[in-house]
Amino acid sequence: MDIFNMVLPIVTLVLGSWSAYLIQVKNFERTRDWDQKKLASQFEQEREKLEKQFNFESQNQESQFIKEQLLKKVELYNKILKAIGENKVVEFSRYQGEEPDFDEQVYKEKVRPILYESFHLLKKEIAEDVIKIDDMSDRWEFYEEADRGDSELIADYYMNIKKAVKEELEEFRRNYIK
Repeated sequence: MDIFNMVLPIVTLVLGSWSAYLIQVKNFERTRDWDQKKLASQFEQEREKLEKQFNFESQNQESQFIKEQLLKKVELYNKILKAIGENKVVEFSRYQGEEPDFDEQVYKEKVRPILYESFHLLKKEIAEDVIKIDDMSDRWEFYEEADRGDSELIADYYMNIKKAVKEELEEFRRNYIK
């Protein structure tokens, strides 16, 4: 019995320590799993938050770019109208049956540079008319004279540009100026 009394506290101590160790290991594993789930959840929340922020910034930058382009376009159209108003490019005859007179030199010196200043911003129809005028002007230079109907046609293209620019500005006023 003496040995039993001596061994019993040691066995109890070993079993108690072993039990405490197993309980601590189990608690540590549970805590570690919980922390991993918590970190994964936080990581997912942060990722979603950053994704939303990036999408918002991206959309905001895109809309800011569109606004800037729209303002540049309106400024360009205002410059075009100013140049058209200050310079007589097409002069109509008082007599019926005569072709309008297109002043190519005034167009090339005063209006054309403004049209090409931000050509990419021009409405498609306006850009096409500008190109048609340039093509016809090149043809005039090549043949060193204008065909009979060319002057009227080029004047029509020019007047189409003027009309389209005014329409674009009116649309801007309707949509953005209250």
